[in-house]
Amino acid sequence: MLIFFNLQEVNNWHFDIFRLHDKSSGHSLKYVAKELFSRYGIVSRFRINLDKLESFLSAVEHGYTKLKNPYHNDIHAADVTQTLHYFIGSTGLANSFTDLEIFSLLFAALIHDFEHTGRTNNFHVNVGTELALLYNDRSVLENHHVSAAFRLLRDEDKSILTNLKPEEFRDFRNLVIEMVLSTDMSTHFGQIKNVRAILNGEKVSSTTTMSLMSLLLHTADISHPGKPWRLHKKFADTILEEFFLQGDEEAKMGLPFSPLCDRNNVLIPESQISFIEFIVEPSLTIMTDLIDLVLNVEDGGPMQINPAPPKTDSNNSGSGSDPKNSDSANANSGNDSSTTTSVANNSDNNSNKNSTTTVSRVPPPVPSRKGQIKPFQNLSSGSSTGTPGRRTESENCIKTVSSSNNNSSEGGNKLPLNSRTPSFPLQSGSHNYGPILRPWFNHLVENKAKWRMISA
Repeated sequence: MLIFFNLQEVNNWHFDIFRLHDKSSGHSLKYVAKELFSRYGIVSRFRINLDKLESFLSAVEHGYTKLKNPYHNDIHAADVTQTLHYFIGSTGLANSFTDLEIFSLLFAALIHDFEHTGRTNNFHVNVGTELALLYNDRSVLENHHVSAAFRLLRDEDKSILTNLKPEEFRDFRNLVIEMVLSTDMSTHFGQIKNVRAILNGEKVSSTTTMSLMSLLLHTADISHPGKPWRLHKKFADTILEEFFLQGDEEAKMGLPFSPLCDRNNVLIPESQISFIEFIVEPSLTIMTDLIDLVLNVEDGGPMQINPAPPKTDSNNSGSGSDPKNSDSANANSGNDSSTTTSVANNSDNNSNKNSTTTVSRVPPPVPSRKGQIKPFQNLSSGSSTGTPGRRTESENCIKTVSSSNNNSSEGGNKLPLNSRTPSFPLQSGSHNYGPILRPWFNHLVENKAKWRMISA
């Protein structure tokens, strides 16, 4: 009963993963995974065998715990997965992703540190470990996490992806690989730079979905300084202990200490404050900017990101298909094109003209429920239980069109906000997320103040 109570709090930013881990006899990852797979309809949508899911999750837990890492363990993985759920569920981002994208997000979060060695990438490279040799010194751990997780899926009793179509498996695997590799801290500033370029262009490209998904996982991975102090302090203590254990090994090997690994010469409060100010806060800021872009393009309401192009009929100006999305386009060949408002480019007359990314929106499949949608509500059915509603592959809203057609079809008129509008304010550039992401900002400020008090 207590576990059930804890899981009812999974939508809460203050969710105590340590308490769940204790009350579930060390199975927080398994409980969080099952709960979220159920809430998002992953098991039914992809026809996952429950016995295989149980076996897979047990193997993942074992991979996280066999080396007894203080920090990079199943508790951390469960916490990151729950945090990612909070990001996409509370802000309404879940409505912008397909079921496969939601599945890949949750899966990537669950396995993003699978079989972590408790040592950093630099340690592996400096020592020349087998993993460093295998992955040529590049994102050594992250490559191993993904590879080892997919190797598990080859076991018949753990093959939870067997009912995915070949193209679904290919896309799923590509998404998971990209997201997990993005958790390598050496890619942090490159990610921030890439997202800023997207924001400065104020447009959504074919890479925006991947950039957003990668940033969401990366930000969830480093989110604990924005959690309540009791949680943040536990995570900070365990990551530092893991660093110190590496430093102890480096000392025995006669190697210089890696940063933060000398237990006798680390200014702990100062290191935490610097991490918050130079890494965590910029990540949160850039993530909220990207959410603003995705959900509030041109103040016209939420848009769907990176969909496949819809079928067009003879009344349209031409084919707006993108060869990158040809598989999805074929899957949607039976859609009634009258259900979408779009601008299509004429492939015969405009083939040599520059293309730009523009936005078209799909009228809601049901009467608009603006102002009625609550975070974590099942937006597809209006139910207050279950999972957030998400776009299907037939609900396509963004295409690459000829710049000469920018004023055609829609005539620049904005459609009403559709049924996926979140019920909380999202003011572009102001980060006005009300009760959604504000707790993180508040805790960052509070935790910095507490570290300064400890340092004084």
